[in-house]
Amino acid sequence: MSPDEEPNMNSPAAAKPFDARPLHFTRRFAAPRALVFEAWTDPDHLARWFCPAGFTVTRSSVDLRIGGGFAVSMRSPDGDDFHWRNSYREIVVPERLAYSSAVLGGGERPLFDAAATVTFADDGGGTLLTVDAVVERLHDPSAAPLAAAMEPGWADGLDNLAAYLDQCAQER
Repeated sequence: MSPDEEPNMNSPAAAKPFDARPLHFTRRFAAPRALVFEAWTDPDHLARWFCPAGFTVTRSSVDLRIGGGFAVSMRSPDGDDFHWRNSYREIVVPERLAYSSAVLGGGERPLFDAAATVTFADDGGGTLLTVDAVVERLHDPSAAPLAAAMEPGWADGLDNLAAYLDQCAQER
């Protein structure tokens, strides 16, 4: 490859394992499990909360079946676009979702791959949510800071979910 050519980030040789520690979050929501599960599996709900603070969701879609997935496109405060393409590996309504993620930058450029498992448990009229997530592969070394920011990004997203669920409760 000449110095003027860009490496093919889609090739398996270009993807590098990323030494990331697994992330674990537990949150209690004063909302029924069915609603919390729906917030994760309905594109209209996802568009209202699935992004870090300061970001906006520009598009969301859901195909709730094994091998299907959900996609969320978001814009950063700086105007950069990011796309999460997720493929469901496990669906147990309304108890559990497990999926693999491909995180893409502008122009659908692969940045990194991740995996997450989300569990939803009844908790005295509310819901106990657990998220386990990890970055598995880094496709673009310049995306390492973004991959490392998954922890605060997840925390922000779960804060957004709590606020959204509170809003849903007020509207009922």
